[in-house]
Amino acid sequence: MRKHITGGLLAALLAVSVTAGGCGSRESGNMVVEETAAAAAYNYDSMEMAEEAAMDMAPRAEMKMAAAGAAAADGVSDGDLSANQVMPEEISADRKLIRNVSLGYQTDQFERFTAMLQEETAKLGGYIESSDMSKDAYSSIRHAYFELRIPKEKLDSFLTGLDGEANLLHRSEYTQDVTLEYHDVESRKKALETEYDTLLRLLEQADSMDAILALNQRLSEIRYQLDSYESNLRMYDNQVQYSRVSVSVEEAKILTPAAESSAWDKIRQGFKQNLEDVGETLAGLGIFLLSSIPTLIVLGLFIAAAVFIIRRIIRRIRRKKEQKKEQKKEQKNIQQADGAEENAPADKPENEPADET
Repeated sequence: MRKHITGGLLAALLAVSVTAGGCGSRESGNMVVEETAAAAAYNYDSMEMAEEAAMDMAPRAEMKMAAAGAAAADGVSDGDLSANQVMPEEISADRKLIRNVSLGYQTDQFERFTAMLQEETAKLGGYIESSDMSKDAYSSIRHAYFELRIPKEKLDSFLTGLDGEANLLHRSEYTQDVTLEYHDVESRKKALETEYDTLLRLLEQADSMDAILALNQRLSEIRYQLDSYESNLRMYDNQVQYSRVSVSVEEAKILTPAAESSAWDKIRQGFKQNLEDVGETLAGLGIFLLSSIPTLIVLGLFIAAAVFIIRRIIRRIRRKKEQKKEQKKEQKNIQQADGAEENAPADKPENEPADET
């Protein structure tokens, strides 16, 4: 709608500028006005045709997207990994499908398996979009994560080549149908290209500065929109041509059984896993204690100094208390001695007459 209004305003502006240009350019102005009106009508018809085509395609695309969504919702189990997969021969060349696969592996040959993933990706013409590797500080267990882009026609070959190379823990796949979005962007791009070519022809015939400025402004807007549409189409083409494969790899000393096992096998596997966990815990504790010796020494010195100071303070407090007790005891003895001396002269005169008799 905005394009139609802009085309009408442009036509009106051109008509006014041509009328003000004078009688000498009346025939050229009429030609410009007629071509502008024809271009606007053509663009309107083109947009209507594109919208009708998109509306006709919408029910079919929605049904296909609903079927793909139902298949993705059902999931892929270990027993029937290929039950819900979309086979390449069933995909029409006109449809734009983006395949996404997520894989989880466990292996006791970490370096060999990760190297094989990278080699197979390069061999099939794909590339690594991102990768991340980490190692646990205590257990030394390594983990890796890859975002791979594999050509869609070689995706099934890549997945088949991974079978049996490592212990598969989980696998999921879903397909995204972007046919409707792709053709919508493509039809808008074609309509803008048609308008762009028409405005270029009008610019060659324009003889008014106002008309030239208006045409150049509109051409700049169209170029910006075309760049945006082309970028979107390239993004869709890349996602369709190169399927995304997310792979997580975990190193393990004891592999988790992928198939159903008996109760005894589960008990044995759990016992081994618990022993492995205890060993890793003890090893981690030993590493922690050995690596923390400098910190423990400094902390021990602080604790020893604090204990020494506290003990000295306690001894000093006890000594003061004992000194106070001794002082009180001495004062009491002195007072008792003074009392005895005061009582001694009063008893002696009573005994003297008895001696004389």
